[in-house]
Amino acid sequence: MKFKDTCPICFTESGYSVPLKYLGNGIYQCQRDESHKFKRDENGFWKKVI
Repeated sequence: MKFKDTCPICFTESGYSVPLKYLGNGIYQCQRDESHKFKRDENGFWKKVI
């Protein structure tokens, strides 16, 4: 079993662990809300991509 990254915004707002899908070029997108896009910063934390 592989651990999947989850959307930090959805988890904070609703408590649900919505998996992120990889779009390429280091960008991940929430499967529930397409406006939630993230990229990892140099420290490994999620940073929202606009």
